[in-house]
Amino acid sequence: MVNVEKTSSCLLKKFHPSERKDYEKRKIVFWYDRDKTGWDEEKQAPSGELEEIIKILDKENIKFHILSDNYFETKKLLEIEDRESNYLLYSPEEERTHEENWLFDIQLYSSKFENSRISDIKSEFEIDGYELDDFFTGYQKFFANQKERVQPLKRLYQPDWREREFLLGFFAVFSKTTQAPEFKQIVRDILLRGLEEGENPVWENISKFELEGEFWKLAKEEFGFTANNPTLKKLFLSFLITHIKRYSGISLQEYEQYVNRKENEGQIFLKHWMDSSRDSGQFEEYTKSVLAENDKDLEKGLQAALEKADVTSYTEAEVVETFDKAIIVRIVNELANPTGLTVNDFKTYPAWIEERRTRHWYREYENIYNALHWSSVKELLSLMNSFFIFIPNPSFNPLSSKSFSIGVWV
Repeated sequence: MVNVEKTSSCLLKKFHPSERKDYEKRKIVFWYDRDKTGWDEEKQAPSGELEEIIKILDKENIKFHILSDNYFETKKLLEIEDRESNYLLYSPEEERTHEENWLFDIQLYSSKFENSRISDIKSEFEIDGYELDDFFTGYQKFFANQKERVQPLKRLYQPDWREREFLLGFFAVFSKTTQAPEFKQIVRDILLRGLEEGENPVWENISKFELEGEFWKLAKEEFGFTANNPTLKKLFLSFLITHIKRYSGISLQEYEQYVNRKENEGQIFLKHWMDSSRDSGQFEEYTKSVLAENDKDLEKGLQAALEKADVTSYTEAEVVETFDKAIIVRIVNELANPTGLTVNDFKTYPAWIEERRTRHWYREYENIYNALHWSSVKELLSLMNSFFIFIPNPSFNPLSSKSFSIGVWV
């Protein structure tokens, strides 16, 4: 079935003088109707709708000619008998290969018209050629809804898009990502809707259109994520575990499979999310939830590793608040039992705290950090005073401004 109004309108546009190239004195258009949208197979003739289109074209002085095995006849018609008229050359078959197409030389200086669901999609996005035909064929269902999917996709579309960019566009439409499709932003927008696939409306659409495999391919390509039986929660967990290993050197044996190969890309993703005034709260909820799972297995394992680690090895780690808790506990315990501590020890605590000021969870523990900072300074001053010896100047004269005393640290 062919839409007479739409198809005739598109055909007339092809023949409009504005569509002619500089070298064209007339217009020849080839229509390979491989879906037989305008062909009556029982009668082996143009369908009623196509007959109507032929009449419309005739009024505009556009001649209609059917291609079958009449290549020599057609070539003679166009290049000898009638070199002035506009022609629509219609074939109810798919286009032959260049080697088998005896009219290919004419096609090189002519135009093509397509009337299929794929051609409608390509027309919608003003795409020429056949490079994306197989891709569009596989995802025709996505383009069936103009308001919810096609129009939002068109607002994102750029003429240089290929398959990867269209896939990103699909995901951006589902996740309502309004900026130019970028996988990191799309992933965040998807995760913000929930870590459980069954409760995530964005993932519901991804599944409905059978795009799960493409999503995980992109996750592998972008982040190096390769977990078995991938899920959204495993993806989120992989960002945490990769950060922990990178910024503390701690390898948690049970979670080693979640270390992504492209750790820098994961860190960029996390940093943007953690620094987002709009979305950071959701990130914090997710991290607390993940740490609490399986009887706090992850948090306990990390705490045990941190108890044995040098604090300076993880002062840059910030993805979970466990690091801040470990530093606070370390300082509190050492201040409570200061025996054996040196001046340098007390100088170290403020340095650790200063390093944490720019880390994500600092504001959560800012008051505690401030209290520990001043406690460290107080203990430092107390310790310094206990080692300070006053040595009077033998020539001390209280009336002389040049007299002074000598203080020595021992």
